[in-house]
Amino acid sequence: MGVSPLIDTSLVAAVHRELGRCSTGGHSPVLSEGNLDNLVAGLRNGELDLLLVPSVRPLPGFHHRIVGSEPMVVVEQSPTVDGPTELPELADRQLILVPDA
Repeated sequence: MGVSPLIDTSLVAAVHRELGRCSTGGHSPVLSEGNLDNLVAGLRNGELDLLLVPSVRPLPGFHHRIVGSEPMVVVEQSPTVDGPTELPELADRQLILVPDA
């Protein structure tokens, strides 16, 4: 199983535990952590059976299942609003969105 380092470790542990419980023939799941491009390459060439990655882009030719979600946060040095941020409040702001690398 390929795993992105961006996935919550409690979700990874739960999936790993369930796969181990359901495995047959004395097989146990093996985790391989990596960045998305490397994990997709491993899935395409048969080195990996499944991926646990953020939903960041479509992966044509593969079946997708949503198994969890996590909140997105806005980190500011001097916030102008206290409490949750709504998307319209961010429309005129410059944001830095980092890749999974």
